[in-house]
Amino acid sequence: MLKNYFKIAWRNLLKNKTYGLLNVLGLSLSIGAAILIITLVKFHLAFDTFHHTPDRIYRIVTEQHRDKIAYTSSTPPPLGNAFRKDYSYAESVARVVNADPALITIQEGNEVKKFKEDDLYFAEPEYLQIFNFPLLAGSATLREPNTAVITEKTARKYFGNTNPINKTFSYNNLANIRITGVLKDIPPASDQQPGVLLSWPTVKLYDDFFANEDAWGGITSDLSTFTRLRPGVSPGEVEKELAGYVKRYRPNNKNVHHYKLQPLSDVHYNARYGGSMERKNLLILSLIAVFLLFTACVNFINLATAQAVSRSKEVGIRKALGGQRSSLFWQFIAETAVITFTSTLIAIVISWLLLPAVNNYFNTNLTYILFTEPQMGAMLALVVVLVTFLAGAYPGLILSGFKPVAALKGKVSPAQLGGFNTRRSLITVQFTISLVLIIVMLVITRQMQYTQQFDLGFNKDAVVMVPVGTDQPNLSRKTLAHQLENISGVEHVSLCYTAPSANASWNTNIYFDHRDESELFRVNIKAVDENYLPTFGLKLAAGRNLLRADSAREMLINETAVRKLGLASPEEALNKLISFDGGQYKLTVVGVVSDFHNGSLHNEIEPIGMAILPDHYQQYAIKTSMAGLPTTLAAIEKAWTDMYPEKIYEYHFLDDSIADFYYTEQAMLRIVKIFSVISIFIACLGLYGLVSFMVVQKRKEIGIRKVLGGSVTGILWLFGKEFARLILLAFLIAGPLGWWLMNSWLKDFRYHITLGPGVFLAAIAGTMIIAALTVGMQSARAAMMNPIKSLKSE
Repeated sequence: MLKNYFKIAWRNLLKNKTYGLLNVLGLSLSIGAAILIITLVKFHLAFDTFHHTPDRIYRIVTEQHRDKIAYTSSTPPPLGNAFRKDYSYAESVARVVNADPALITIQEGNEVKKFKEDDLYFAEPEYLQIFNFPLLAGSATLREPNTAVITEKTARKYFGNTNPINKTFSYNNLANIRITGVLKDIPPASDQQPGVLLSWPTVKLYDDFFANEDAWGGITSDLSTFTRLRPGVSPGEVEKELAGYVKRYRPNNKNVHHYKLQPLSDVHYNARYGGSMERKNLLILSLIAVFLLFTACVNFINLATAQAVSRSKEVGIRKALGGQRSSLFWQFIAETAVITFTSTLIAIVISWLLLPAVNNYFNTNLTYILFTEPQMGAMLALVVVLVTFLAGAYPGLILSGFKPVAALKGKVSPAQLGGFNTRRSLITVQFTISLVLIIVMLVITRQMQYTQQFDLGFNKDAVVMVPVGTDQPNLSRKTLAHQLENISGVEHVSLCYTAPSANASWNTNIYFDHRDESELFRVNIKAVDENYLPTFGLKLAAGRNLLRADSAREMLINETAVRKLGLASPEEALNKLISFDGGQYKLTVVGVVSDFHNGSLHNEIEPIGMAILPDHYQQYAIKTSMAGLPTTLAAIEKAWTDMYPEKIYEYHFLDDSIADFYYTEQAMLRIVKIFSVISIFIACLGLYGLVSFMVVQKRKEIGIRKVLGGSVTGILWLFGKEFARLILLAFLIAGPLGWWLMNSWLKDFRYHITLGPGVFLAAIAGTMIIAALTVGMQSARAAMMNPIKSLKSE
């Protein structure tokens, strides 16, 4: 019997190819999109779940309580070792430093190979016990100085197919490092991604701050402290003990630390501590997948009921020949199953073909897990079953419920077809979802445009940032800076730690004007030279610029720092002394810089201090002219490589790095754009079904209107007002919902657009135009139909 159901289903679908094609198109797009969304969500939900007993792994993080609370994923360097020695709560404790990109040099005979290594860590031995990364070859004690383990991928990159054990490489031209082991490649679903893992004693080559067991005063985001607790130990119990370190080592510090244990399962999702994918975003993606499937089901129902009249005689004949309602119902379910199954096969092919493009577009590393993970196959099978019954049950009940006599005469009433109201409700829901997605897309787009056009308080255009390692002598840096200034097309050159707006930062407490206590707020310290202000177009509100010098003597602060210090005017700060970094620096304020944004527009402007600190220079900031830029860039590269032939040249434009502040928002915008288009397309298919249904139902009414002198325009309005009312109703629901969602989203920005009526008017106007184009052809055909054909009796 089941075989007969599907045989008849195929035959019926082949008779009405347009109906089948529209349904397959809508379902395949929505199911394909759902597969990709589920793959993305599952990838993120699986982060760091492959480790042994991940529920007992924690990262120790810090809340810093000053004038406001700051959250950092790091701790003072000595805390990890102190916790290991003082308490027995943990099976393992490990400190790990995610270092800046490094130059790796390998000499093989006369050949010298250079690599820029972005994934370089320094770690204590227990790190590999907490995170069970399998060792493939050699040993991985991480105890001896100048030793390292590398991953398979890194081994192939450095040494090809040869055995890397006991081979050496040069780290930043500072020391030769011996490779002791090779780790299996780390799964992509992990926030820990070391390509090169250097032993902890070697961290002094990077920064001896991390090896200082007395450095309780500072925190840097490069350092993380992980622990695996013993079974039965509660995080709250450990946090109570950690509070003792504050009293012991930081008793009078106004920057009050609160050390907390962050579960490993929270690390990837908590934006407060640097998590890259918040759970709310995964929920939004999951809801988008559900909404797309729902709109496809609604579309199916509308198209199926629109075809009901043409199939009424078929139903009447079957019932006259003794067909039962249940068998007719299952026949329509079989047709739905055929369409859904065909759509699913097409969706699988589409999603598989599009996955590389998705990875490239969203900068992800997803793999196609539909055939490798049983849960994905089971989930897809469940989707097929649910879609089949959700989409097929209502049309099946309607069609199988026709009365034989009326069905044979073709006189099926609107009530028997489920009426207009059901279809109107379904179409309204479809367009509500589409309008919400369009509003979300327009608001995110406008906010991203706002961030690009916003006056940051400095010049970011045509500024080239060229890194230079801190191991370079200051004399050679100055020499190269002078050579770069003489290049045609270069306007200014400055040596600095970072640009005015950057992710990297050095925040510290300060003492002002011989006050007995440090200030409650932190100051963002920027290492600059005397050319920093003209290079970035920064303005002075009071005083003068820094004078050329080889060491720190003077300091500039910004207007926000002046206000935080409680001063009435910028002039009051001049010639006052500022001390920081444990009293190592005592500098005289010689100028106040007008405020500029030192981070993204998510955050308010911070207090900033700028001084000549040559030991902290890491970049050349080069202001160029747009005219002849390729030639200028080539000349900059030649001058740089002539000075530093042992290093790898690279550069980036400042405006590109500022755009990276909004990477998450840009990724979300791409997702919403794609699914808004899919949602609108499916909604239009549903609207097409509704118009088809209206044409059948109003055929005689149209004929009578034309006989009585009705115009084509009037008949077109008969259809137009129907869909216009539905879209307006959808907008009345979607407008407030979209406003609430995006108003909440904009609160994450300290500086943002005003959510005015323009966005909502654009959303409904665009939807109206698209819907009018969808309805127009079908309505025009009905309006121009010969009234004799529509009025004759069947």
